[in-house]
Amino acid sequence: MQGHPGHPGQPGYQSYPGYPAAPGVPGPQAPQGYQAPQGTPGPQGYPGQPGYPGQPGVPAYPAPPPYGTVPRQVRQPGQASFQDQLAGIAKDATLNVARAAADRVSAAARNRAPAHPPAVRPARPPVPVRPSNNSFSTVVLAVLTAIWAFGIIGGISSLSDSVLYGLGQMLSCLALLVPCAWPLVCRRRDRKAYEAWEKEQVTNRELVSHLTEEDAGIAAALAPTPPPEPVPRHWKRVCVAAGIPLLLGIGLTSAGDDAYLEKNPGAYISPADNDSGRDSSNPYLPDDD
Repeated sequence: MQGHPGHPGQPGYQSYPGYPAAPGVPGPQAPQGYQAPQGTPGPQGYPGQPGYPGQPGVPAYPAPPPYGTVPRQVRQPGQASFQDQLAGIAKDATLNVARAAADRVSAAARNRAPAHPPAVRPARPPVPVRPSNNSFSTVVLAVLTAIWAFGIIGGISSLSDSVLYGLGQMLSCLALLVPCAWPLVCRRRDRKAYEAWEKEQVTNRELVSHLTEEDAGIAAALAPTPPPEPVPRHWKRVCVAAGIPLLLGIGLTSAGDDAYLEKNPGAYISPADNDSGRDSSNPYLPDDD
């Protein structure tokens, strides 16, 4: 069964346009501000002095090279040149060659070295030598010194008989006494100096034993010192000092023989001084005339 057709729809209502807005009311005008008074002009300054002329400026960048030339490369600070690099390479190569040669030499020395090298003993300090004190020579020199000393005393006693003879005897005995007494004096000085040195070394060793590591400077000052040197003998000067009085003594003794024999007729007369030809062994015999 077929249905009935529907009714057509009714048109919609049309909207009305809106009312225009009313213009706004202007607000009140702001009052105008007061104008600031004009300032008083300041005093005029003094004219300045002309400045010194400035130095010419240095351009910040070098001028560009002319057209057609190769620009020069400027080495920056801290950058080595090509020659310096070559010199460094050559130096390194030389050092490497030297190290290699030193390694070869040391390896060869180790191969030649014995398995157990001999022990090296530390060097001993030299043993101080005590001054020689030869008893026999000392006794001989002491006896000769005493003999010539008595000779000087005899020369003093002969001055009453003959001044020249007494002075000659004194000078002769003095010339022979000096070479005998001088070695005794030198030996005595050597002995005293050595004994003083030994005493000083013993005292220094005792002081060092009481020092600590903080007293290293004092310990170094108290280190052992070498023994004293012997007194120089100066034999040339001694011979000259003994030769001159000996010659003078011989001359004075010869000059005073006559005066001495006049006062001492029993004295010994040498054959050279025996002008009368009498026997010198018996001076009391009469003359042959």
